[in-house]
Amino acid sequence: MVPPVPKTKNHVDPSVSSSTSPPLQIQPRGFRIPEAALYSGFSPFAVEEFIRQGLLPAVGGVDWLKYAPNEIGLSAYVVLKEDLDKFLDSLKGAAQERAAYRQREAARARKTVKAVAA
Repeated sequence: MVPPVPKTKNHVDPSVSSSTSPPLQIQPRGFRIPEAALYSGFSPFAVEEFIRQGLLPAVGGVDWLKYAPNEIGLSAYVVLKEDLDKFLDSLKGAAQERAAYRQREAARARKTVKAVAA
């Protein structure tokens, strides 16, 4: 067990701010895979698969220097928030089509059940 640091006359508690300004809130412009997953609702595995399949643009990754040889090497993928938003918006149309298809199939199944019961 580490002994507590004794408080001295000049001791400053780092949990107490001496400023009257509110803490700085920074909104990230880019997300690594775990943060992109939290933001989007997908699993980290799904986000990485979308990137690898070319469906979701991302900066970095192990093959980044093949495409941007004059850039710095980035081993982690970073997905820009605007790209993630566009990707999610692009899925909306497919989701609406799937919902309409399921509604038609459910209605057809109900008609079939009624016809068999009659």
